Parts: sequence; structure tokens; C-alpha cells
Amino acid sequence: MTSIQCASTSTSPAAGGRNTSRARAQAGFSLMEIMVVVAIMGLLSSMVAIKVSSQSRKARCNAAKGEIGTIGNAIEAYHLDTGRYPQSLAGLTADDGIGNWGGPYLRKAKEVPVDPWATPYTYELEAGGSDYRVCAKGDEEYCSEVCG
Repeated sequence: MTSIQCASTSTSPAAGGRNTSRARAQAGFSLMEIMVVVAIMGLLSSMVAIKVSSQSRKARCNAAKGEIGTIGNAIEAYHLDTGRYPQSLAGLTADDGIGNWGGPYLRKAKEVPVDPWATPYTYELEAGGSDYRVCAKGDEEYCSEVCG
């Protein structure tokens, strides 16, 4: 009788009952494969961080525009009550001695809020007191100055 030998995988008690085939030797990832995956993940995370950073800057600009609108409404309410515009933004939160003052004109604010960059809003009353301008410092890259 002729015996036929064939290549097969076997499990042996000495190998802990595991396959001793060539496939076992190739299981897992090489160091190079792991480094490539880590590099790709780093690249993707940096791209996401840049996008998030630019969105927060744009959000600050939009927040400043909204607050300037609110301050503008308060200034107009002051003007309706007193017949003139305030000399400073402080007149919106505290009585500045003008008759018919009906404030505070900024709700829930004991003082004039600061802009999203933590600097005070600037308020310019034009000569003759017929118009005004409120501005925020802004961000040099996205909105250098926000005015309303």
C-alpha cells in the first residue's frame, strides 16, 4: 500500500491547541502598516481641527453682529424715552441723570456686555447727536471690525 502525504494544518498539545500553519505566522499587522494608519489618522484629525477653529471664529463674528443689534435696539429705546442718544453705553444700564430715563435698556445686564473677544464695544456719537455707531474689535482674519 502506498501512503499519501499531504500538507495539512494540525493542532498539537505542544502548540497550545492552536494552528501551526503559515497563516498563524502572518496574523496581525506590521509596524509599517500601523505607522501608515496612525499618519492618516493624524492628518484627518488636523484637518478637522482647522475646520472647527475657523467655524468658531465665524461664530464669534456672528455673535458680535447679534449683540450689536441688541445694543442698537437698546439705544433706540433710550432715544424714544429721552429724546436723545446716550453719551455712553453706560447710560443703557444706569440712569445718567437724563429726564424720562426708563431703563435699564439692556435686559439682564448690570453693565454693558463685552464683545466675543473680551473687549468693550466702542460707541461713537456723531457731532450734533443725530446718529451713532457701535463697533466690536473683531478678528483680523475673518472680520476685522464689526459695526452696526
